[in-house]
Amino acid sequence: MKRLLALTLFSIMFFALALAVVKQWSGNTSTSLAALILNARGCAQPCWHGIQPGKTTFQEGQVLLQTDTHFIAHLGNGQQDHIAGPEKNLCWLVMVNPIWHGCASRDEFSEGPIMRVDILPSRIVPMRLGEALAIFGTPVASTVCLQANAEYAAVYFADNVSVITLLTEPSQPSLDPNTPVYVVRYEYPSSEPPYRFDTPPWRGFIQWRGLPGC
Repeated sequence: MKRLLALTLFSIMFFALALAVVKQWSGNTSTSLAALILNARGCAQPCWHGIQPGKTTFQEGQVLLQTDTHFIAHLGNGQQDHIAGPEKNLCWLVMVNPIWHGCASRDEFSEGPIMRVDILPSRIVPMRLGEALAIFGTPVASTVCLQANAEYAAVYFADNVSVITLLTEPSQPSLDPNTPVYVVRYEYPSSEPPYRFDTPPWRGFIQWRGLPGC
Protein backbone atom coordinates (compact mmCIF):
# COMPACT_ATOMS: atom_id res chain seq x y z
CA MET A 1 0.00 0.00 0.00
CA LYS A 2 2.83 2.39 0.92
CA ARG A 3 4.62 1.51 -2.30
CA LEU A 4 1.49 2.26 -4.33
CA LEU A 5 1.04 5.59 -2.54
CA ALA A 6 4.67 6.50 -3.18
CA LEU A 7 4.37 5.66 -6.88
CA THR A 8 1.19 7.73 -7.11
CA LEU A 9 2.82 10.75 -5.47
CA PHE A 10 5.87 10.38 -7.71
CA SER A 11 3.65 10.27 -10.80
CA ILE A 12 1.78 13.41 -9.73
CA MET A 13 5.03 15.28 -9.04
CA PHE A 14 6.53 14.15 -12.36
CA PHE A 15 3.42 15.24 -14.27
CA ALA A 16 3.37 18.64 -12.53
CA LEU A 17 7.07 19.18 -13.30
CA ALA A 18 6.59 18.18 -16.94
CA LEU A 19 3.61 20.52 -17.24
CA ALA A 20 5.65 23.41 -15.79
CA VAL A 21 8.50 22.75 -18.23
CA VAL A 22 6.12 22.65 -21.21
CA LYS A 23 4.41 25.85 -20.07
CA GLN A 24 7.74 27.64 -19.67
CA TRP A 25 8.98 26.39 -23.06
CA SER A 26 5.76 27.54 -24.74
CA GLY A 27 6.05 30.99 -23.20
CA ASN A 28 9.66 31.36 -24.31
CA THR A 29 8.72 30.21 -27.80
CA SER A 30 5.95 32.80 -28.04
CA THR A 31 8.25 35.56 -26.83
CA SER A 32 11.05 34.70 -29.25
CA LEU A 33 8.55 34.34 -32.10
CA ALA A 34 7.13 37.84 -31.58
CA ALA A 35 10.63 39.31 -31.28
CA LEU A 36 11.68 37.54 -34.49
CA ILE A 37 8.68 38.73 -36.49
CA LEU A 38 8.79 42.32 -35.22
CA ASN A 39 12.56 42.79 -35.35
CA ALA A 40 13.23 45.99 -37.32
CA ARG A 41 16.66 44.65 -38.41
CA GLY A 42 18.30 48.06 -38.32
CA CYS A 43 15.52 49.80 -40.23
CA ALA A 44 14.45 53.12 -38.66
CA GLN A 45 10.98 52.95 -37.13
CA PRO A 46 8.25 52.93 -38.17
CA CYS A 47 9.38 49.94 -40.22
CA TRP A 48 8.43 46.30 -40.74
CA HIS A 49 10.45 43.99 -42.97
CA GLY A 50 11.97 46.97 -44.75
CA ILE A 51 8.57 48.58 -45.42
CA GLN A 52 8.51 52.16 -44.10
CA PRO A 53 5.08 53.86 -44.06
CA GLY A 54 5.26 57.24 -45.72
CA LYS A 55 8.25 56.22 -47.88
CA THR A 56 7.78 52.74 -49.36
CA THR A 57 5.48 52.41 -52.38
CA PHE A 58 3.18 49.42 -52.86
CA GLN A 59 5.36 48.19 -55.70
CA GLU A 60 8.49 48.41 -53.56
CA GLY A 61 6.71 46.72 -50.66
CA GLN A 62 5.56 43.89 -52.89
CA VAL A 63 9.12 43.33 -54.12
CA LEU A 64 10.44 43.25 -50.54
CA LEU A 65 7.81 40.70 -49.54
CA GLN A 66 8.17 38.53 -52.66
CA THR A 67 11.92 38.33 -52.10
CA ASP A 68 11.40 36.55 -48.77
CA THR A 69 10.02 33.22 -50.00
CA HIS A 70 10.69 31.44 -46.68
CA PHE A 71 8.91 33.91 -44.40
CA ILE A 72 6.17 35.48 -46.55
CA ALA A 73 3.43 33.83 -48.63
CA HIS A 74 -0.03 34.35 -50.11
CA LEU A 75 0.39 37.98 -51.18
CA GLY A 76 -2.87 39.48 -52.34
CA ASN A 77 -5.76 41.82 -51.75
CA GLY A 78 -6.93 42.00 -48.12
CA GLN A 79 -10.63 41.99 -48.97
CA GLN A 80 -10.27 38.39 -50.07
CA ASP A 81 -9.41 37.38 -46.50
CA HIS A 82 -11.67 39.92 -44.76
CA ILE A 83 -8.76 41.47 -42.88
CA ALA A 84 -8.62 44.84 -44.65
CA GLY A 85 -10.97 47.62 -45.63
CA PRO A 86 -11.84 48.96 -49.09
CA GLU A 87 -8.76 51.19 -49.34
CA LYS A 88 -5.77 50.18 -51.43
CA ASN A 89 -3.89 47.43 -49.65
CA LEU A 90 -1.48 44.54 -49.92
CA CYS A 91 -1.81 41.61 -47.51
CA TRP A 92 0.19 38.48 -46.80
CA LEU A 93 0.76 35.54 -44.46
CA VAL A 94 3.76 35.39 -42.13
CA MET A 95 4.77 31.74 -42.38
CA VAL A 96 5.42 30.82 -38.77
CA ASN A 97 3.65 28.29 -36.59
CA PRO A 98 0.97 29.39 -35.88
CA ILE A 99 0.55 31.73 -38.84
CA TRP A 100 0.44 35.54 -38.46
CA HIS A 101 -1.14 37.98 -40.94
CA GLY A 102 0.05 41.30 -42.32
CA CYS A 103 -1.43 44.14 -44.36
CA ALA A 104 -0.01 47.34 -45.81
CA SER A 105 -2.58 49.98 -46.70
CA ARG A 106 -3.17 53.57 -47.69
CA ASP A 107 -6.03 55.51 -46.08
CA GLU A 108 -6.57 57.50 -49.24
CA PHE A 109 -7.66 56.19 -52.64
CA SER A 110 -5.17 58.45 -54.40
CA GLU A 111 -1.78 57.18 -55.48
CA GLY A 112 1.07 57.44 -53.01
CA PRO A 113 3.22 55.48 -50.56
CA ILE A 114 2.02 52.98 -48.00
CA MET A 115 0.61 54.79 -44.97
CA ARG A 116 0.12 51.94 -42.50
CA VAL A 117 1.35 48.42 -41.85
CA ASP A 118 -0.72 46.14 -39.61
CA ILE A 119 0.68 42.89 -38.23
CA LEU A 120 -1.90 40.53 -36.71
CA PRO A 121 -0.48 37.93 -34.30
CA SER A 122 -1.98 34.47 -34.11
CA ARG A 123 -4.88 34.05 -31.69
CA ILE A 124 -3.85 30.44 -31.09
CA VAL A 125 -0.56 31.37 -29.41
CA PRO A 126 -1.14 35.09 -28.81
CA MET A 127 1.46 37.77 -28.43
CA ARG A 128 1.08 39.50 -25.05
CA LEU A 129 1.10 43.21 -24.24
CA GLY A 130 4.11 42.67 -21.98
CA GLU A 131 6.04 41.33 -24.97
CA ALA A 132 5.30 44.53 -26.89
CA LEU A 133 6.98 46.56 -24.15
CA ALA A 134 9.98 44.24 -24.19
CA ILE A 135 10.31 44.77 -27.96
CA PHE A 136 9.38 48.44 -28.40
CA GLY A 137 10.30 49.91 -25.01
CA THR A 138 8.25 52.06 -22.64
CA PRO A 139 5.04 53.42 -24.20
CA VAL A 140 4.42 57.15 -24.43
CA ALA A 141 0.61 57.11 -24.20
CA SER A 142 -2.38 54.78 -23.80
CA THR A 143 -6.15 54.89 -23.86
CA VAL A 144 -9.25 52.70 -23.98
CA CYS A 145 -12.23 52.85 -26.33
CA LEU A 146 -15.63 51.65 -25.16
CA GLN A 147 -17.80 52.30 -28.20
CA ALA A 148 -20.27 49.62 -29.27
CA ASN A 149 -18.45 46.94 -31.31
CA ALA A 150 -15.16 48.77 -30.69
CA GLU A 151 -14.02 47.93 -27.18
CA TYR A 152 -10.24 47.98 -27.12
CA ALA A 153 -7.14 49.44 -25.50
CA ALA A 154 -4.51 51.27 -27.54
CA VAL A 155 -0.91 51.58 -26.38
CA TYR A 156 1.35 54.00 -28.25
CA PHE A 157 5.13 53.76 -28.47
CA ALA A 158 7.71 56.18 -29.83
CA ASP A 159 8.27 56.44 -33.59
CA ASN A 160 4.64 55.86 -34.62
CA VAL A 161 4.35 52.26 -33.43
CA SER A 162 1.27 51.14 -31.51
CA VAL A 163 -0.55 48.00 -30.39
CA ILE A 164 -4.26 47.34 -30.02
CA THR A 165 -5.66 44.85 -27.52
CA LEU A 166 -9.29 43.76 -27.32
CA LEU A 167 -10.93 44.23 -23.91
CA THR A 168 -12.26 41.00 -22.42
CA GLU A 169 -14.00 42.85 -19.56
CA PRO A 170 -15.15 46.25 -20.88
CA SER A 171 -16.95 46.98 -17.61
CA GLN A 172 -13.56 46.93 -15.87
CA PRO A 173 -11.01 47.90 -18.54
CA SER A 174 -7.39 47.44 -17.62
CA LEU A 175 -3.90 47.41 -19.10
CA ASP A 176 -2.40 44.05 -18.22
CA PRO A 177 0.91 42.53 -19.41
CA ASN A 178 -0.84 39.22 -20.17
CA THR A 179 -3.51 40.77 -22.41
CA PRO A 180 -3.34 39.32 -25.96
CA VAL A 181 -2.34 41.78 -28.69
CA TYR A 182 -4.82 42.05 -31.55
CA VAL A 183 -2.70 44.11 -33.93
CA VAL A 184 0.72 45.77 -34.06
CA ARG A 185 0.52 48.95 -36.12
CA TYR A 186 3.19 51.02 -37.91
CA GLU A 187 1.95 54.41 -39.15
CA TYR A 188 3.51 57.03 -41.38
CA PRO A 189 5.24 59.87 -39.50
CA SER A 190 3.41 63.18 -39.68
CA SER A 191 3.45 66.48 -37.84
CA GLU A 192 0.94 65.06 -35.34
CA PRO A 193 1.25 61.86 -33.27
CA PRO A 194 -1.07 58.95 -34.20
CA TYR A 195 -3.33 59.62 -31.19
CA ARG A 196 -5.61 62.38 -29.94
CA PHE A 197 -4.10 65.40 -28.20
CA ASP A 198 -5.90 64.52 -24.94
CA THR A 199 -4.67 60.91 -24.81
CA PRO A 200 -3.23 60.27 -21.33
CA PRO A 201 0.47 59.49 -20.98
CA TRP A 202 1.48 55.92 -20.20
CA ARG A 203 0.83 55.17 -16.52
CA GLY A 204 1.83 51.54 -16.43
CA PHE A 205 -0.24 48.38 -16.12
CA ILE A 206 -3.29 49.68 -14.31
CA GLN A 207 -7.03 49.37 -13.91
CA TRP A 208 -8.28 52.10 -16.22
CA ARG A 209 -9.66 55.21 -14.50
CA GLY A 210 -11.11 58.20 -16.27
CA LEU A 211 -12.95 58.83 -19.50
CA PRO A 212 -12.27 56.58 -22.50
CA GLY A 213 -10.99 58.11 -25.71
CA CYS A 214 -11.36 56.64 -29.18
